[in-house]
Amino acid sequence: MSTAATGTDHIGLRRVLGPAHVWALGVGIVLVGEFMGWNFTIDNGGPWAALVACFVSGLLYTCVAMIDSEVTSTVAAAGGQYTQAKHIVGPLMAFNVGLYLVLAYTMLEAADAIVVGDLVKSMAADFGGASPEEADKLARPFVTLSVMVLALLNYRGVFMTLSVNIVITAFAFFAILLLLLNVGPWSGTHLLQHEAFFSNNSLPYGWLGVLASLQFGMWYYLGIEGTCQSAEEVRSPGRAIPLGTMTGMLTLVIAAVITWYVCTGLIPWEYLGIAATPMYDAGKLTGSWNLQVLMWVGSAFAALASANGCINDASRAWFSMGRDRYLPAWFGAVHPTYHTPYRAIVFLVPIACAFGLTGLHPDPGPDHAEPDHHLLDSGGSLGLHLYADQHDPLSPHVAPGQHRPWLCPPLPPDTDADAGRSVCLDFCRGIAGLWSQFAGHHGLLYCDFGLVCGAPLPVRTPG
Repeated sequence: MSTAATGTDHIGLRRVLGPAHVWALGVGIVLVGEFMGWNFTIDNGGPWAALVACFVSGLLYTCVAMIDSEVTSTVAAAGGQYTQAKHIVGPLMAFNVGLYLVLAYTMLEAADAIVVGDLVKSMAADFGGASPEEADKLARPFVTLSVMVLALLNYRGVFMTLSVNIVITAFAFFAILLLLLNVGPWSGTHLLQHEAFFSNNSLPYGWLGVLASLQFGMWYYLGIEGTCQSAEEVRSPGRAIPLGTMTGMLTLVIAAVITWYVCTGLIPWEYLGIAATPMYDAGKLTGSWNLQVLMWVGSAFAALASANGCINDASRAWFSMGRDRYLPAWFGAVHPTYHTPYRAIVFLVPIACAFGLTGLHPDPGPDHAEPDHHLLDSGGSLGLHLYADQHDPLSPHVAPGQHRPWLCPPLPPDTDADAGRSVCLDFCRGIAGLWSQFAGHHGLLYCDFGLVCGAPLPVRTPG
């Protein structure tokens, strides 16, 4: 028998998570971008443009992470940005943000399942000598299987789910470190060829290429804001959310720099910019069978960790909307034994499987790498980020006396000018972002640029 959202009863989730689980949720969703996706920045602008995009995107996402940490630790409920919109702006904004969240995370989950299938195809071709047709048939069951197994894990409890994410995310991160240790200048292998690869056309399209590279530069960090969804299930939101999120950002910056350094030294940038699985390809080019297997396992674990976190986040947003009657109250139910939003989890599984199976291509590559999924995913993310700049400056005005356990102060502090400035910036950024959305994912970066103006170094409030 389940606990349903009836009457005036408040349906809540159990607080069992710590900062490590928050770290695993945020980094787990994002780390797959270090194994694949980021390298298309090189195709757009060259290797140096990719490094600039890495740091510019890192600055913007650091601001996003600080702002989300402050507001989430204050409004500590499941739903993340949906709950923030409900308390700060109103029901219409909350409904739209909730749909954006579910759309973004469900499509990313499907894309992660496709990555698992593509990796199985690569393994079948490299180790088993299978033909492309045989490898494609072998990969399809793994797309559905990965989604269903991870959904079952989420069904059984959030503590176990994110504990598994700690293990597989940490393994994927240490796989990147081990690759660096085995091919770095100190290893004596002389495998890195930066001077040879960078001698000609390392910035082939000039500064216009740097701007174009921002399209995929966000792949290094996109999804770290998903830590907000765990607010209702952490034991101490004022400590766990900021600590887990900012530690996750530090982890991602380290992984991004190492990934860029190793891949640009092992793989000619002309090929690297169009590679579907650059880290796995880098492992193959080392000539070491052990490193090749390590990079395959690391890539698979990163994709599974991302899908696992996306199931968690999408189900929390859907559950919260059901609990608040924005959707049928039937979805706002908590399992009596496992204390999870099990109906929301089960409902979203066939949607992710359907998009995963329809998006599996026989020959993965940048020209046809799940365009429908990326369009829907980035469309949801664009709407979410457009909203962020509107509500953050307004939050002190809505609840001026509410205590904030962790504070990222705006500039200027708590003034009407700050809210007016954000609205003006958001209008300009929204026009530019919507235009660029048709060509790619620049819209998210236009949305995030304004956050830099209102997010200096965070401080902890006394008391």
